This record gives sequence, C-alpha cells and structure tokens, in this order.
Amino acid sequence: MDPKLYFLTLFLYSITLQNTQAQNKSLYDFSLLRQQDHIDTLLTIDNEKKDLYQRSKLVRLSEHSTISFGGSWRLQLETFKNQQFVDVDNGKRIWTLNRFLAHSHFKFKNGEVFGEILSSHASGKDNLSPVDREKLDINQLFIKYKLSSKFKVGIGRENLKLGTGRVVDPREGPGVRRSFDVAQVQYQNKGFKALVFFGATGNVKPGIFDNQFLDFNETLSSIYTTTHINEQHALDAYITYQKDNDVAYSNVAGNERRALLGLRHFGKLGSFNFNNEYFYQFGSISDQKISAWAVAFQLEKQFPIAQNTVAIGVKSNIISGDIDPDDKINNTFDPFYPRGAYFGRVASFTPSNFFDLHPYANMTINKFFFEVDYDVFWRYSVHDGLYNPSIRIEYDDLNDRRFIAHQIGALSGYKPNNYLNLELESNIICPGAFLIDSGRNKTMLHIVLSAEFSF
Repeated sequence: MDPKLYFLTLFLYSITLQNTQAQNKSLYDFSLLRQQDHIDTLLTIDNEKKDLYQRSKLVRLSEHSTISFGGSWRLQLETFKNQQFVDVDNGKRIWTLNRFLAHSHFKFKNGEVFGEILSSHASGKDNLSPVDREKLDINQLFIKYKLSSKFKVGIGRENLKLGTGRVVDPREGPGVRRSFDVAQVQYQNKGFKALVFFGATGNVKPGIFDNQFLDFNETLSSIYTTTHINEQHALDAYITYQKDNDVAYSNVAGNERRALLGLRHFGKLGSFNFNNEYFYQFGSISDQKISAWAVAFQLEKQFPIAQNTVAIGVKSNIISGDIDPDDKINNTFDPFYPRGAYFGRVASFTPSNFFDLHPYANMTINKFFFEVDYDVFWRYSVHDGLYNPSIRIEYDDLNDRRFIAHQIGALSGYKPNNYLNLELESNIICPGAFLIDSGRNKTMLHIVLSAEFSF
C-alpha cells in the first residue's frame, strides 16, 4: 500500500471509531502485550446498544467464558544518513517497514488461552537484519491456569517483559518481536508477587511458520519478585540465568553460562519519580570467569501546567567492559534481552562497556506528546569494544580513546484516540574521539515516522 494512502486510511477510520470512544472512554485499554488488554467493560453493555465492532470485539460464550479478537498494523518510514558513521549509501534513502499482529484471547473460569500471529516486511532496505522481516509465524501461543487465588501456572510461547525492560523485553522497536518458549509459575499475595520460569529462544527465520520451537541452544531462567513496600516505594529482586552457545566478545569467544543478580528500586520521593537498578553478573565463558556489573539511574520531576504535564529528568548508566584482556576474567556486561530502542530507535549502541549521561524533557498537551533529549557516551574500558543489540562487536577496540559520541533526539507524537498512534522521531549522533580515530568520522542522522492502528 502506498504510505500516503495508508496514513490517510488509518486517520479517517480512527476518527469514525472516535465517536464511539467519546461515549465510552473506558471501554478499551490496549496494552503493549495484548494479553493484558482491559476490555471487560464491554460485557456490561447490552448487545442492542453495541455497534458491530463492539459485538465482535468481545463475545460471551457462557457464564464463565469469553473470546476476544484484536490486533495492530504498524507502518514505519525510515531513513539513515551515514549509518555506522561512514559515508555509505543504504540503498534507497527511505524504506518502509510493515508489521501486522492479530490475536485471539479465550478466557474460561480458571484460565486463558492466547494466540497471536506476526507478519513483518521491509521494502527498499538493503542488508536486512533478522528482526526486519518474518513473512508469517506464531508470535505467542500459551495457556495459563489458575490453581488457586495465589498460584497460576503457564506454558507456551510468550513475549516477556521484566520490570522496565532493561534485562528482558519483547523488543518492540524492530518489526519482529522476541518470544520465549516458557514454562512458568506465578505467585501473588497482597503486596508481593513472584514469577519463576524457564524458557528457550531461537533465531528468527524469514519464512512462513518456520521458526523452531524449543530451541535449547539458548535458554533463560529466572526468579523475579516484586515487593510493594508502601504506596510510594517498590522493590524488584531477581536472579536470571542464561545459557548461550557460541558467543563472541572483544577479547573472548565460546560457550557462555552467565547469571545475573538484580535489584530495582522504583517509586516516588516527594515530587520526584525514580527508577534505579543495580546488576551483578558471574559465570563462565570458554576458559574465563565472568565478573561484570552495571547500574542504571533515572530521576524525573513532573510539573502540571493547566491541564497539561511537563516532565524534566535525567538518566545515567554505568556499565562495565573488559578491563584486562589477559587476566582470564571477562568484565563485559551482557544485558541479555533489553529494549531494542534503549537509547532511541536509532539503536547505535547497546548497554555494554560504556557510561552515559542523558538529560531529557517532555510535554503532553491534550493528545500531543513532545520530547527532546541529549545523550553523551563514553567507553567504560578502553580495552573493550562497543556492541550492537545482538551483543556482537560493532565497533572494534582500535585505540585508547573513551569519548564515543553525542546524541541529540526529538520525538513528536499524536494519539487522537486509543486506536491510532502517530510518532516522528529523529536523532543526530556526532562521533567522538573513539569513533573518529577508528575511521568513523561522519555525523549520523536517523529519522523514523511511525503510524500504528490497534483494534
């Protein structure tokens, strides 16, 4: 479909749905992970008062069972200039990325079955990555059953997100999401909840229903707990273990067995919001021991202005890299499966071997959202390189310079209703001494326009 026609179609159709939403503002609460949608309010409305969409969105099958349907369609127009800080032609200067998700959610008295398919396509882009395209495959398919008021068990393929996605995230930025084949147990009691799971993840394949289930070459297991200390403070404590064969870092390669201890403290302190996390990793890779660590800080203050909200905040990460290539101890921090757009959709760097300072400001005005940010990066260790989101070496350790780059970003969003979301994001990344002395001296520009329609 022509991109102009796509945007126009989405806008007009969302406006037609907006009239219904204006009358029933709380009917639809669509989540990033659609199994968490809140649409049960539809059950309180008589069928005679529902339109066609509402009647087909959520159907009562019996006293204790319902089935719902939904999905989303996202189009992105993306362009790079001087990708990877060198003067290269990325094929066509503007390419399109399409993603379609469709799901069905069956709920019965003590459980649920959720299934979701995904299709992602790219047009006009050279050197496609595995997360750009997948003709058609199962993104999620799981069953969960409630054993009691406190315990729930589940098994199947699922997108997972732990905390704010610093360690495990469904990878929303690219076209293809990250799925795990998991067996899990959930426990919840008053102000405490725990998730225990074992999962396997495999490589994404571009064909039709060709992704392998239960690929145990790479596995992840975790015990993740959340404790609400009071109304203002909460604490996540967890241990996560990853088995990954055939891993390569700047100074060592081989089969890896890595454990992570994590602690996340988040909440409010007076008029400030905070979200701080601390990590320590240990284990082995090849003939080396692992000893790596990281800390992540975020502090934000919101200012109500009229009926709008302005927020000013700062983020910072300090993440270890390998200090001595010859000491048989690997200090490179592996973030496991973090947000793909950890520092913006440009995804130039992944959180490994660096520290950064990242002030930002954003504003919500009615249905519009604006944000500007500035991020400055340094290498933590001059004896380690920089990595891409797949934890592969992207920029080799070629000199002893620390300063990596400045990044200036801007984001504008418009969300007229629960169905449609439009975003325009741009980032300018100016190389620092480390990149310039490595022969990468061109300023990178990245722009992406996104439109997503959820139903």
